[in-house]
Amino acid sequence: MDTAAKDRVRGVLDAHWPGDFIFPHDRNGVMKRYGSVVLGEYDQLLLQYSESETEENRRKLLAFLYRTGLFAETYSDHLLRSRETLLSLLAYFSERKDAFTIADLGSGIGKISLGLAACLPQVERVYAVECLSSGLQSMQEEKKKLDPSVSRKLHAFHGNYLHSGLAKELVSLNKRPFDVALFSFFESSLEEALITGSALIHDRGEIILSGDSNVFLRSDTSRGEEIDSFYFEAHDTLLQVYSFSKN
Repeated sequence: MDTAAKDRVRGVLDAHWPGDFIFPHDRNGVMKRYGSVVLGEYDQLLLQYSESETEENRRKLLAFLYRTGLFAETYSDHLLRSRETLLSLLAYFSERKDAFTIADLGSGIGKISLGLAACLPQVERVYAVECLSSGLQSMQEEKKKLDPSVSRKLHAFHGNYLHSGLAKELVSLNKRPFDVALFSFFESSLEEALITGSALIHDRGEIILSGDSNVFLRSDTSRGEEIDSFYFEAHDTLLQVYSFSKN
């Protein structure tokens, strides 16, 4: 990575990732910034989710955190992981010279989508796909800080990437199949990721999963092709890269 690229990355990290994460060690400080009503509602939603870890309760909690801005202070481990994931992805894409497009599936507040669009000149478009509108709204606020030449590459899409028909709509908006289907915070089964990803990418595209989940290669797909896979590790983050080859 040359000096200009390193400066670009440093500028993005400084602008969009807070330097220190203080919650919950400074609960009084958070109380002063957000008020007892907001913090009380957070405690109630967190307790509700702790007692019953359903998808509905998780979405209620995340939607509240996104909407209020508490997410950055309550989920510092998530933000730190997103920072390391971005750095790992930048290392992986650093040697790529051709223009390419990315579908970031389950983008949350869009930190990784934003970072990819801002740090990689060769990225043509990034679609941040998120089922919680409050997450996309948070990303749109961050997007306003970007140079117009970067912000025009970043697109928000409200939807659940597991829903049938979403891939077709995204490919239509992108005007062609994507080069990369990215699962930054992989929570579905590997089979679901491969089915969803393969519907989004072209024949030479890649499906990238971030994290340390122990998922292994499946050799059968509805595309009638075999799956090639390998691991890429940088900045303490493991990327699992899948592509398809003709039988």
